[in-house]
Amino acid sequence: MIQRYRLLVSLVLCVACVVPPGFAQESVVSANRDAEVLEAVLFHLLHDRARNNPLQHRNVGLVTEIRFDPQLQTFRHDLSDIQRQFASLPLSGEERALFEEMVVNLIERSGTQERLPDFHPPDPRLVVAKELSLPVQGYDETVTGWLPGYSSQGDHAMVKLLIPWSVHVVEATYWLSKSDGHWKVERRKFTYYV
Repeated sequence: MIQRYRLLVSLVLCVACVVPPGFAQESVVSANRDAEVLEAVLFHLLHDRARNNPLQHRNVGLVTEIRFDPQLQTFRHDLSDIQRQFASLPLSGEERALFEEMVVNLIERSGTQERLPDFHPPDPRLVVAKELSLPVQGYDETVTGWLPGYSSQGDHAMVKLLIPWSVHVVEATYWLSKSDGHWKVERRKFTYYV
């Protein structure tokens, strides 16, 4: 029994030696970063008073909560769809490069089975959905999305959400930047499907 234990420990140590430095740590940082970015987007959506906010269309008065499903989508995005959504925005050369980096990373991550472990936003109005809800309107009001895509420096992120607003859905795309340790929404685009 002791020999098996020593063999197991030595195998684990050998595997740990082969893993590049910071690799195991990066997954923890990435999960925290993903949660921070998604919380920033959901908080912005909660407080966005613009007329084209799908939550403002759906509800009469102020939005009091957002139900979010942390079991993220795994459908792989198409580059041309995302580029088309932002085609009308004037982007500088640097912004265009950041945009391309975020989109490529978003597409790479969208086909994976990665999940948000223990996603618990501190704001009680951001409710983590445990199961689908079928309210009086007859459609599920749970917002879902994909893992964020990041720029190569990790200081810009792109998030895509699916927001029900009737029996149809709105695809929301957010562009964020990190400044002073906080994520801030820089741009957002809503695509309504009817």
